[in-house]
Amino acid sequence: MERRKSRRISTLSEANPVKKNLQTLEQVSSTEGVSAQLGLICDAMKQTIETVKIAKQKDQVWSSLQVTLEEHLSTFEDHAKQQPVSATSSTSASLEAYSKKLQAVAYGLMHQDDNPWSGHASFGERIGSFAKRVVGRDKLTKKVAEYSTGLTETFEEYKRSLSSSATEQAPPAGGQPHRSRDDIINAIERWARSADITSNIFCLADKPGTGKSAIAKEMARRWKEQGVLAGYFSFTPENSTADNFCTHIANDIASNIVDLKPKIEAALKDDGQPLKQRWQKAVVEPLQDLGNDTFFVVDALDACSATDIKELLQLIISAGPEISGEFSVRFLITTQPADEIVSVLRNNYSVTVTSFTVGSA
Repeated sequence: MERRKSRRISTLSEANPVKKNLQTLEQVSSTEGVSAQLGLICDAMKQTIETVKIAKQKDQVWSSLQVTLEEHLSTFEDHAKQQPVSATSSTSASLEAYSKKLQAVAYGLMHQDDNPWSGHASFGERIGSFAKRVVGRDKLTKKVAEYSTGLTETFEEYKRSLSSSATEQAPPAGGQPHRSRDDIINAIERWARSADITSNIFCLADKPGTGKSAIAKEMARRWKEQGVLAGYFSFTPENSTADNFCTHIANDIASNIVDLKPKIEAALKDDGQPLKQRWQKAVVEPLQDLGNDTFFVVDALDACSATDIKELLQLIISAGPEISGEFSVRFLITTQPADEIVSVLRNNYSVTVTSFTVGSA
């Protein structure tokens, strides 16, 4: 199959607008280093997006694929500028898989088996109508959806490879902090600015005394000044229950976002509600009316009651997808690297897990 594809590429004229794109993607598997692979993929994605835009002029069915590609490109470009230090062989493999999906998109746009062009000057202008004529409207819609799904699945594999390796790699001899406070804050700021609204949680997991709480307070201060902080909560042995957390966060939202105060106060009047229902009524539903990005800071999550931690984690993880639409709701969490917390978070593609030590993201 690979030899067949290579022969296809070689038969295209130099003027064909996707030939260079396909050749670039073929280099990904033989390129060493995640940064170099990301660079190649970004170059190819830009060309693919331009071709999809042209196809979209003929048929709006391509719109969803354009959105998917642009969202992924934003993340890849950010990582290409500063390669995640947690990148491993699994990260490289996921990028190779992504490049294969991009190749499938390119071949799909060309319909090479029936392609009437050989470097035709108006190649791009005729892609959309030709694709529609060859495969039919229904089949084209299904095929474009398959492209978006395939790209998204491999993109999530890439993100999971970063999160997993961040928590699996061992710290340096002696366990000394390696990354500075500024390094961590810059990483949080990049995450907060990311266009990927599915990345809802940033978890700073490290041993006691490394400065996690100081960073949590600093980010809460910054986001409050920017008018985007919804709530801040720090677990302590005396204040460790999920009920306290839910009530405090809801009151913080009411204080920081006054337009939501009546709805939240009404929800909190019923003290007999189960935790999940109270969280839904007092936190999730009010925030669904919000029209801008919003942040929560949850410090020292490891101090949460052992009987509550599992349910609380699920509420936090599910809150982002339930609330986020055009805008995102994100949680910055700090914790000691307790397995019952980190293992749950790192297995969720929407979570970024990092620490101060060597091998963290």
